[in-house]
Amino acid sequence: MLDRQIKNQNFSLFIDCELLYAANKYNFKRLVSECLIHLRQTISDANVIEITKAAYLLDKDDLMLEAMRFLKQNGSEETKKHWNRLLKECPGLNLKTTNLLLFGE
Repeated sequence: MLDRQIKNQNFSLFIDCELLYAANKYNFKRLVSECLIHLRQTISDANVIEITKAAYLLDKDDLMLEAMRFLKQNGSEETKKHWNRLLKECPGLNLKTTNLLLFGE
């Protein structure tokens, strides 16, 4: 049944970081994978901070790298303000993103 729902185009409307958190919590590996794919493809100025936070909290490095690339290329001044707030909320994020960008780890 899940396969049928994932292939349904309307399903993508419901994929967000909250679904990723839930799928990860309950170890729904296929759903986690689908969420990661969808989130990577739909990163925008409106959701990049939320996606970065989810990637950090769930240790999803590939998603975090995509979010960081987006921020570097497209980040607005407002997004930069939100980024600075996120760094205060998640102090380890700065080191994590630096290591990912410099060393890919």
